[in-house]
Formats: sequence, C-alpha cells, structure tokens
Amino acid sequence: RPFLSQQDYTLSTQAMEAQVNEIVRDAQNPFEEAVRIGNWVNSNIEYDISYGAVILDAPQVFKQRRGTCDEFAHLFISMVRSIGIPARYVSGVVYGTLGIDEEGSLDWYNHGWAEVWLGEWVPFDPTYGQFGFVDGSHVRFASVPSQKDLDARLEWIPNTVKLDVGELEYTIDVLETANFSEPLQTLEIEPIGEVDEAESITVKAKVTGGDACVGTKVRLVHHEDFTGNNLEQLVITCPGEQKDLEWTLQGPEDLEEGYSYSYEVIISNSHSEIREPVVFNKPLFIPSGGSAQSGNDPISQFINFLLDFLESLLAQLNL
Repeated sequence: RPFLSQQDYTLSTQAMEAQVNEIVRDAQNPFEEAVRIGNWVNSNIEYDISYGAVILDAPQVFKQRRGTCDEFAHLFISMVRSIGIPARYVSGVVYGTLGIDEEGSLDWYNHGWAEVWLGEWVPFDPTYGQFGFVDGSHVRFASVPSQKDLDARLEWIPNTVKLDVGELEYTIDVLETANFSEPLQTLEIEPIGEVDEAESITVKAKVTGGDACVGTKVRLVHHEDFTGNNLEQLVITCPGEQKDLEWTLQGPEDLEEGYSYSYEVIISNSHSEIREPVVFNKPLFIPSGGSAQSGNDPISQFINFLLDFLESLLAQLNL
C-alpha cells in the first residue's frame, strides 16, 4: 500500500491529524474532503522561493507554514493519506509565474503536484489552487508514491576519474494548443446597474459545474473605493450542479454631489472571469429653505450663485 504509506516526506503527526479532522468535518464524500484539504494547504502555506533548494517533509511544512511546490504537495499528500485516501506525487513542469525567476515572468519551471485515487487518479495542485483538475500547462514526467523515489544516486570507486554532476537540462517545444471542450465551471453575475447613494451593494453570482467534479476559488475583485470581507470563496461543483454566491461591499464614501461614478466588479476563478459595471449616483442635495449644500465643484458653485441671486432679487421685489 505505497500510496497510503506515511513515511519519508509524507510523515504525519497528531497535530496534523487533528487539523485534518477539523478541515473535513461535515464533508459529504472523499472528493470534498480532498478539495477542502487542498484549499487549506493553498490558503495557509506561504509560497517562499527561498525554499527552492531544500526539501521539507510534511511535519516541517506544517510547522513552518512555508515552502515551494514540493512542500505544498508533501503536506497535501500526507493529510489526505491520514484519512485513508490514496495519493501520489507528480513530477513535471508547468508554464507560469511560480518559479526561480524572482520577477515572476512567465516561463517553464520544474513543478510538483499530486494525484488522489477516487476510482481513478484525479489531479490536485495545492500550489496553484486547482482541485480535481490541472490546467493544460502542467506537463507530467512521472507519478510516484514519494518524491524520494525520484532521487538519482551515483556510486563509484574513486581512482583517477573526476566526476562533475551538473544541472538537468531540457527544452520544451509546444506542438499545439487547444481549449477545453467545455468549461470546468461557468460563471454568471446578476446585473447591478445604477445605485442611488447606497451605503452598500450586494453582488450575486451563479456557478454551474461543467463535465467533471472540480473545486476552485472564486474571487471578487473590486475598486479600492469599496471594502468587503470574504472576497474569496471555495466552490465545489459536479456536472450540472449550480451554486449561488453572494458578497456585500461597502460603497464608496465622500463622493461629491451632482455626479455619477462608474465602477466595475470582477468575478474570476482559475480559468475565467466576468465583469459587471456598477454606477453610483450622488444627486445634488438642496434643502427646502436654503441654498444647495455642495462641495467646491464648478456646477455646485454656479447653482449656489443662482440661488443667492434669486433670493436677493425676491427680497428687492418685496420692497
């Protein structure tokens, strides 16, 4: 049972197992358990490129809460194995920004992720937050019970021969590209339109599952004038299943009267995004017995001038 073994880099501790029990509490099936664990690793372990030259086992990662793709994969594999879900380590390359390039430029990088057995081997990448799938830039070289199975060892009897071991070099050529035949999840957002002086707005969205069960993080991105909480939500869908999402955003403050302000909110997951405009109307406030209460903008000043002029004229006529 090598894919359930907790040794080498996938050791476990009581503290880790207690955390796993908390994560999967009330989960409905092994797939949801694996997605929840993957999401916890993605959310609680910090990607730190300074760990690129070392390999930590799962308990070390759990304690230090940082690492690179190897550490993310080791901790995920250890956690799912602790509740009886077989898992294996996948070694390959990925096209992205997480790698040795400190500037984060797009390129091909060595990468490690995982697969869990759910009647078939299902990919999970806790580093990229892809659960039940990996995007097309993931190129697999090998799938093994432990990363230790990939270690290369050389033995020789020293004599007059000097052996220099360098970095593994490879080249990657993209032969063809293609889109998914069906989206993994379809996003829809309810129109917001125009809002009159609302203190907050409610953003509602619907997520519909595609042709496979997947888990993704759906994010709400908004202008800096807004504030909100829980802007990232984990959404698990299977084919045809629909999930409703809702966010509440506190509206912008200190808007000048007499103007309309156009904004945009964006909802996205790992493979798509949609945008929705929202307009805040800030009408000019004119009390019944006085002049307009406004800022220093030209329109407000002109209206104030007219009101003062009319008030003066009426006073003269009454004389």
